[in-house]
Amino acid sequence: EMTAYAMLTYLEKGLIGDAIPVMKWLVSQQNEQGGFASTQDTVVALGALARLAEAIIYSDVDISAKFEYRPGVSADIRVNPGNAMILQRTELPKKVRQLNITATGRGFAILQVSYRYNVNVTGAWPMFNLDPQVDKNSNKNHLQLSICSSYIGGNQSNMAVMEVSLPSGYTVDSDKLPSLEFSQSVKRVETKEGDTVVVLYFDQMSAKELCPTVSAFRTHKVAKQRPVPVTLYDYYDQSRKARVFYEPLVANLCDICENEDCKICNGGSPDSNPQTGDGSATAYGPSLFLVLVTLILSRNIH
Repeated sequence: EMTAYAMLTYLEKGLIGDAIPVMKWLVSQQNEQGGFASTQDTVVALGALARLAEAIIYSDVDISAKFEYRPGVSADIRVNPGNAMILQRTELPKKVRQLNITATGRGFAILQVSYRYNVNVTGAWPMFNLDPQVDKNSNKNHLQLSICSSYIGGNQSNMAVMEVSLPSGYTVDSDKLPSLEFSQSVKRVETKEGDTVVVLYFDQMSAKELCPTVSAFRTHKVAKQRPVPVTLYDYYDQSRKARVFYEPLVANLCDICENEDCKICNGGSPDSNPQTGDGSATAYGPSLFLVLVTLILSRNIH
């Protein structure tokens, strides 16, 4: 944030040449989504970069950038007056380990290469407390889930995102979603994966516990549901997260059966002979086998 203000000062004084090194450092701090460490940093830094872009833009910009990741195989991006203010993105194959970049033309453009990788190390202690609990007024057709959470990594977090997955067969009660935006510091609510995951956005979280409640109804007959996760993470650094599973009220096969499928649930037993339904094949099978053996032995004796 302070560096962005310093660059704005250079621009106010017309010192564009001095602002360029500052711009390079700011760009090196961006994440792959174009944001910075916090919401405030992102707002100020992007504003400063936009001011610099206005000061150095070329009306006849024409730049061609080439990304060669295998001999003879490359991707290209072209910047011209028609798309100079539009973000262009190219995704390279996951197995790329070496990249050669060449650019030709005239004008000014910023090129950023982002990459991610996994490291086999023990993760840090979660930055968030997370405690999802199924409310007592829930039943096998209606779920009411309260998720209490707080930040334990300092005074307050960056923007935080909570993803609440619902048990198999349940979809969110969309009529209750608007009420979430007017309570518990929730700034935005959305759903995904066919209304089976609820996503809550918080501007920030602190040590003060927040407990939003999500409601859902059973819309499909599914039995023997497994534990379901709730995940809470930092929007700008998703390695800072907590995930906890909760146990839904599990439906059994008798809760979802219909007609003939429910016979065993009502004290009956499934038919042993699918053709006659009277079990005769099972009752007379051994006797028939004994008669056949006797006939074969008699024939061999004669």
